[in-house]
Amino acid sequence: MSSIKICKRCLYPSNHPFGLTFIGDICSGCYIHQEKYSIDWSSRLADLLKILEAEKKKNTSYDCIVPITGGGDTYFTIDFVKNRLGLNPLLVHYNNHFNTPVGIRNISNIANSFNCDLVSSVPAPSIIKKISQTTFNYFGNFYWQAISGYLTFPVQTAVKYNIPLIIWGVNGWMDQVGMYSHYDSVQMSQRCREEHGLQGIKLSDILKYNTQLSSRDLNSFLYPDNQKISKLKLKGIYLNNYIFWDSKVQHENMIRKYKYEVRLMERTFNNYEDVGCLFANGANDLLRYYKHGFSKVSDHASREIRLKRMTIETAQKNILKYSTIMPTDLADLSNWLEIKKESFENILLKHKNKNHFDDINSIESSYINILKNIDVSEYSEYKLINSDNNIDYLLTDNREYINEKQMIMIGRDYADKYNYGAIIDTPIGAGKLI
Repeated sequence: MSSIKICKRCLYPSNHPFGLTFIGDICSGCYIHQEKYSIDWSSRLADLLKILEAEKKKNTSYDCIVPITGGGDTYFTIDFVKNRLGLNPLLVHYNNHFNTPVGIRNISNIANSFNCDLVSSVPAPSIIKKISQTTFNYFGNFYWQAISGYLTFPVQTAVKYNIPLIIWGVNGWMDQVGMYSHYDSVQMSQRCREEHGLQGIKLSDILKYNTQLSSRDLNSFLYPDNQKISKLKLKGIYLNNYIFWDSKVQHENMIRKYKYEVRLMERTFNNYEDVGCLFANGANDLLRYYKHGFSKVSDHASREIRLKRMTIETAQKNILKYSTIMPTDLADLSNWLEIKKESFENILLKHKNKNHFDDINSIESSYINILKNIDVSEYSEYKLINSDNNIDYLLTDNREYINEKQMIMIGRDYADKYNYGAIIDTPIGAGKLI
């Protein structure tokens, strides 16, 4: 598709579905990222402290809610909120049923490390499966429930417990594609959740296509009405509006400080994000690639270029290397969805967007074909370094002797291989003192 434009700073494609725009040859994500180097971050932090001071006067049992997962920026957000800002957060976790052992251990480690109360939502497995079957078949998005639950349950909890402040980590739509400026201090909203996070898929759409589900089955994904939110004066703020956000540096600090655990990914060089979900960087990323022609490795590579750690040449190699890898979790997803292999593959191909593949039978998208045939050394406008600097991603040791690619539906209250004893195949050393 020759009309695709590629950013001459970060290699992002113009067909990005979430608001990427271009000024000349440079994308909006790069322009907004440049704000990071001119903002007075001490002043921005002071703005945050003023907001928090006003919120603390409301005298609720908790100062705020922090949504958590078994991966991503969870550890850093909790550490900053509790130890830097001095707040008492209620940690809120939506269980998306796609948990990896690493993710479960990370959540357990949170419970043991931060001395915070934690509430978790675990919807009925049969309901989650029916929703995922429906959204996969009709929208090419089996992951809808995971995003919806993550963006909904914290708001439900805020209303239930009368906690008027939710602190999120990073606003990805701003950090990646420059949808907003840091100066906008944009907050999480129902509109943001529905249009960006849920890609316009509504509860009514799911009920329309699956008559076996009722509105009561979808309570876990029902956003509180505006009157309750308005009465509570609920705010959902993003930390990256107030501090310089560098997820790689932050993750490595959390690895050293709290033994945050990571795992090797198949479709990207970034081993730190989404480690808690079995399918996030596998089957879900492949679907994204089929639908939009690019995948998460482009997100990660563009970020490393902007943060002056990766040359554009190395970014190009990584994007070409990882984008066309077929993930090994497709059979696991097919089995979990209870969809036969042939039908599963047909649904995958049904959602492969012809607008993004010159040859619909090829694994290489139009974006990949263009990127493969250009000389990025000519893209000189954003050459910030002469060689790659500190772009290696760490791998941590596993704290258990089990299959790290299995899926665990619900968490177990343990911290390491010695004290959980909650599954049949008890590992070597279980029950012994450390």
